Amino acid sequence: MPLPGPRLTRRRLLRSSTYSLGAVAAVGALPGRRLAGALGSRVAADAPALKVALVSLRGTREAALLAPFDETHRVIDGAIEVLLWPGDEARLAASGLDHRIVEADLFADRRIRGAVGRQPGEREDYRRLDDYADDLADLARRFPTMTRLIELPHRSIVGRKVYGLEIARDVSRRDGRPVIHLDGMHHCREWPAGEMPMMWAHDLLENYGTDPAMTNIVDNARTIVVPLVNPDGFFHSREAAIQLDSSNDVFGLGSYGLAVGGLQSYWRKNRRSLTNASVPVSGHEDTVEAYGIDLNRNYPFLWGDNAGSSGRQVDQTYRGSDPYSEPESRNIAWLVLGNAPITKITHHTSGEIMLFPWGRDPRHVRSPDANLGIEQIGGAMQAFNGYEPKQAFGLYPTSGTSRDWAHASVRSLVWTFEHGQEFHGPYGSTIPEMYAKNRGAFITHSEAALDPANKVVVTGRVVDGTGAPVAARVRATKDFVTPTFRGEWVPERLDAFLDVDAEGAFAFHLPPSTRPHLLEPEFGGPGTTEDFTFVIEAPGRAPVTVPVHGDRGDEVELGTIAV
Repeated sequence: MPLPGPRLTRRRLLRSSTYSLGAVAAVGALPGRRLAGALGSRVAADAPALKVALVSLRGTREAALLAPFDETHRVIDGAIEVLLWPGDEARLAASGLDHRIVEADLFADRRIRGAVGRQPGEREDYRRLDDYADDLADLARRFPTMTRLIELPHRSIVGRKVYGLEIARDVSRRDGRPVIHLDGMHHCREWPAGEMPMMWAHDLLENYGTDPAMTNIVDNARTIVVPLVNPDGFFHSREAAIQLDSSNDVFGLGSYGLAVGGLQSYWRKNRRSLTNASVPVSGHEDTVEAYGIDLNRNYPFLWGDNAGSSGRQVDQTYRGSDPYSEPESRNIAWLVLGNAPITKITHHTSGEIMLFPWGRDPRHVRSPDANLGIEQIGGAMQAFNGYEPKQAFGLYPTSGTSRDWAHASVRSLVWTFEHGQEFHGPYGSTIPEMYAKNRGAFITHSEAALDPANKVVVTGRVVDGTGAPVAARVRATKDFVTPTFRGEWVPERLDAFLDVDAEGAFAFHLPPSTRPHLLEPEFGGPGTTEDFTFVIEAPGRAPVTVPVHGDRGDEVELGTIAV
């Protein structure tokens, strides 16, 4: 069956792909299956197979016989590589040329989308910068009673707004339900890391009321997604991929050099620059002379360790001049400290592993939660996605990460999901399957926040002197300092709140009150514990404070509180 339109030669195929000719040339020694992973847009499930053959020639006459075929200019062990389009295999056999088929279907891995079916929030290609804001706004418009669009308080280095979306039934009712947090793209070259939380938001909302798991999560928890932590870096990475393709890799680096150097579409950090000079790119601003800061080394917990980050601006793991120096990391801190999530996933690529705290020496130190939820939940998630749960230090040392900081400051149960086997593989052969196999893991992660064993539940009732219910706000607060590696201390404040119901009653679902590193000798000493300070605020009345201590699985009853 002939393909419609102009003959799709290798050059035409590569020009239509997300990779440049130079990038594919850089992986020229790779087998056909890897080459397929670098090519073009998705292939329909019923499209004809594209085979790869190696043809051995014995003189100029046979070389002339090869002329009608689509050879790739690659010579492997003296044989010439040829792409066999529909009908070519029979013609090659009839020619009498000595050949062997080395790849029966170059696009086999591109057909997986049909196997898993269309996924929630799936598209034809990776989202671009405006798509994220537009999609979040569209979900907020379509599901007004179940969503709250959040504009985070700090604009990016270039001045872009950063958005999140809160998802819950009757989302405007601030009632203390457990919070689940997912974010993506601290590292902007990791495009699937933004797609996963974005697709999860679509799944929760579009399947609410028909899928029991989605309905249970939306009814009984609050899910906050921030798909795009690093918009400046992502804009540079995503647009550079398009520009590089059209320029045919004018830098001559190829995909390997770009990935190692962190350049163009493989840019990793944010876009902080020496001069803050910027230029318009495709209708947006992009910084010039950017050196960037690794946002996932910019959080204060043990910030400054040279074994887990770098102090050199040119390095890919440059941690910045100070903890929280970057507005993008301060945004995530604002969300975590203001909502105290029970569980959290920060999405990255690659490796198909799920990393949990801690990520630095001493390697034998384990969080007290490792045996009280993290490993068990990780194992349950692994049953769906096949990712290995692993203490982060077992991969390589890290410090100043959002994962370790969120666990240290709020005691959220946190995992870094490292998806896939490359930074951003072709959308069609990467994203649908990735989401399909992680969906069960995301459900398991969310349901863990609903499990009483993984949280503290504090209940009470607020009344006046006559015993009548009072409209009040209940705040769970804690002032503390986070240690850096250099022995300095960063002051922080947890401040989450709820509003009591019409009867003055409340139920606050929170992580434990004691930060985990205080229970370890290497950090703070065994037996060191902390309380929350509950502040009950009612209009026209003096606030009342109550200390509250609780560990995982505790139910703390405060009884009647008179204001």
